[in-house]
Amino acid sequence: MIPAETNGNPRKKDEEACGVTIEGCAFTNTYGVASKFAGTVLAQQFFDSLGFSKDQSREASKAIAAIAAGKPFDSLHKEAIVFTYEDICYPGEHLRPLYLTAHINKIPSKRAFVDGGASLNLISTYTLDLLEVQKSAVKMRNTTVKVFRGHTHTAIGIVHLVMKIGHIRGLTPFYVLEDETTFHVLLGRGWLLNHKVVAPTYYQCIKTNVGGIQFRIPSTSHPFDPEEAYKADAVFYDLAKEANEIPEPIEKRSIEFPKATAIAINEEVERLLKSKFIRPIQHPAWLANIVPVVKKNGKIRCCVDYRDLSRSCPKDDFPLPNIDLTLDATGGKTRFSFMDGFNGYNKINMAKEDAKKTAFQTPYGNF
Repeated sequence: MIPAETNGNPRKKDEEACGVTIEGCAFTNTYGVASKFAGTVLAQQFFDSLGFSKDQSREASKAIAAIAAGKPFDSLHKEAIVFTYEDICYPGEHLRPLYLTAHINKIPSKRAFVDGGASLNLISTYTLDLLEVQKSAVKMRNTTVKVFRGHTHTAIGIVHLVMKIGHIRGLTPFYVLEDETTFHVLLGRGWLLNHKVVAPTYYQCIKTNVGGIQFRIPSTSHPFDPEEAYKADAVFYDLAKEANEIPEPIEKRSIEFPKATAIAINEEVERLLKSKFIRPIQHPAWLANIVPVVKKNGKIRCCVDYRDLSRSCPKDDFPLPNIDLTLDATGGKTRFSFMDGFNGYNKINMAKEDAKKTAFQTPYGNF
């Protein structure tokens, strides 16, 4: 075939710009052809009729150009996933597990444990209750699950939940365990391979390609609250430091009381001042409100609303003694010692530096 003249031939210039030779129709630059094809009106109308997005139209154009050139088309992103020093979320040596924050049923779960050694995704009945998942959603089927050292657990069924981690979103199957677990959900190799996730524990983050774009998803920085310090993996996190962080002071707005109630409050304040149980305070950072409660005899008991202060304090998970075991332990004993704290609870000493946090306001001043 004799080549056409190039001078003054716009068609020839377009062909050369796309890297096309007429003979054999062999494309040397399929991406250039794909870009030009995707920009044509007919291609745009065709892709619009199929409901394609811009990314889908671009990938389809690349596939068409590759097929026309007789080349294989691979839709996978060619860029390698690389981790550098800047990707490290927790520098230095550590033994932290890789926990991610997952949104399941639009509810955040801070401990989605990534375990490349597990072949299944796991979830506990406790987590299902937190996520408000109905038991009817679980397909009941007993399955034996092998864990460390050959020990086995029985999964009571399978549940499919919509889970979103960063830009990764999909319907995920979980085997349901009745045993208590440290994690909220466990993500095994199936989830990693399905979403093409690279998850190095050392870097405390994961990376994946979504729609040809590489995303980095960091681990959960504080997967455990201070009151969860008893859990196994919590030992790898500095919960003591988190527990000692100073909470933001909360100052409540004053409340107006009826005249009779205000007089009763003033009488109670005067009584407490005389007994030196309270003292006036100026410029408090924490400030709670009085809550008057009418007693059976018609008098008013003055209570203080310390709910905000309680929520800001570290929780003490030390369990109360079991009453049955305590009573059994008294068997055979001849002497018993009792302490009545009903009216003496307010005599427990308080740290002086914490006393100012218990400040409360009345119509007659702050104490």
